[in-house]
Amino acid sequence: MITFNLTINDATIEELRAIVAAINKPPGPRIARGFLGLFTKEGKQMTSASVSVDSSLIATLSFTDDKGNAAQPASPPKWTCSNPAISTIVAAADGMTAELDSVGPNGTVTYTVVAEGDSTPGVDTVTLVSDPVTWTAGEIKSGAVVFSPKPPPGPGPASNVGKPGR
Repeated sequence: MITFNLTINDATIEELRAIVAAINKPPGPRIARGFLGLFTKEGKQMTSASVSVDSSLIATLSFTDDKGNAAQPASPPKWTCSNPAISTIVAAADGMTAELDSVGPNGTVTYTVVAEGDSTPGVDTVTLVSDPVTWTAGEIKSGAVVFSPKPPPGPGPASNVGKPGR
């Protein structure tokens, strides 16, 4: 026969209660799918985006659970751009929308959003990646005139030098 002496204190009891509560906690709806929609500031949805650097886009997220019901992430989704030298992101406090702006140079980027589908970080994580967005040159705002000296006249192809009868 083996005999154990087990000492249980208040801290051990609280840890056990927390474990039992976590095990018995009913699961909330977890995110199964997401959608990243790109819209003009006027609200027109874009399926592919080639946007002037003079413009901005509004990106809107939506999520569903395994049954297709609308679901919300456990914390605000995190937004990133594949090239911050081309575009910036200003996300709303809840992370469900973001304004996308050009920094200036032309180029193509993608936007990535990571959302937690439940309250445990790293479990049921949903990652959404946009189709490529190409930022193109804006409207002409200025110009320049360059002056250079006229080249001196030369013999050129119509020259009569060395031809008989002339």
